[in-house]
Amino acid sequence: MILFLQAVLGPQHREVGAARHFVGGQLAPRPARVAIGAYAKDSGFYLLSYDGDDVEVTDTFHRSIEEAQAQAEFEFGIRGADWITVRSPWPYGEREG
Repeated sequence: MILFLQAVLGPQHREVGAARHFVGGQLAPRPARVAIGAYAKDSGFYLLSYDGDDVEVTDTFHRSIEEAQAQAEFEFGIRGADWITVRSPWPYGEREG
């Protein structure tokens, strides 16, 4: 996975509610940050959510980065200026998965 963009959620962002994600039958908590990334083998992009310990909690697949950003805006109110361009946070730049 190579990450391209991330946004840290702050008090200005919405709580979970516009869309609900479940993990193990439980409502997933509000993420601490979200990121947009892609696998080389896939034709689209993933909107990933991470908890406060930086563990991936959920992901959704989108055909473009713009669609993933639109989903993040719908779910949390993340806007263009909230996104930070990043390189992959993993030490070697890529992680197979």
